[in-house]
Amino acid sequence: VKGIALTAAIIWVLLKPASWKRFAVLLIVDWASVAWTFPEHPNHIVFSWLVNSTLLTSLVIVALQNSSETDLASRWYRAFSPWVRIELCVLYFFTVFHKLNTSYFDLDWSCSAKLHREISDWMPLLPGAEWAQYLGVYGTLVIETTIPILLFFGRTRVAGVILGMLFHGLLALHHHPGLFSFSSTMTALFTAFIPLGTAAS
Repeated sequence: VKGIALTAAIIWVLLKPASWKRFAVLLIVDWASVAWTFPEHPNHIVFSWLVNSTLLTSLVIVALQNSSETDLASRWYRAFSPWVRIELCVLYFFTVFHKLNTSYFDLDWSCSAKLHREISDWMPLLPGAEWAQYLGVYGTLVIETTIPILLFFGRTRVAGVILGMLFHGLLALHHHPGLFSFSSTMTALFTAFIPLGTAAS
C-alpha cells in the first residue's frame, strides 16, 4: 500500500512539477512511508527523511506567517534552503569523518576500492589496477571534503554543485540500487544551493 501511494504521489508531481502543493503531498507521503517502517532504513534514507521534515516544518511556518508576498513557493524555498544547506554540509562532514580509519585505506577492506573494482568490471575503460583503486580511495576523500567547502562560499558554489553532480553521477553507475538512491538524493539537494530564480524555473 505504501509503495502504491508513493508511486501515485510521484506520478502526480511529474504531471505538474511546478506545483508546490503536489510536491508537499509527495513529501508527506514519503515522510509517513519512511516513518512507518523505522528503523529499517539505510543512512541516506534516514537523512532524506530528516530533510523532508525540514521542508514540511518550513512550509507550515511560512503558511502561518502574515506576509504581503503572495508567492508562497518562493517564501517556502527561502525558508528551507539555508537549513538544507547546513544539513547537506553536516552529512558530508560525517561521510569524510567515518572514513578516517586504517581499514578505509586498505584496498582489501576499503569501500571506495571495492566500489571502484565493481564499477571498473562493468566499465572496461575505467582502469582497475591498484594505482587506480588508491586513486579512488584518496580521490573520494578529497572530493567529499572539497564539495562542502566549495558549496559554503557563494563564489565557488556553482563549482561545488558541478563537482557534486559529476561525483554522484559516477557513483550512480554502480549497479546497487542503494547507491543510485543515495546519488539521486544528493543531486536533488544541490538545488538548495542554486539561486531562487533558477530553482523556480
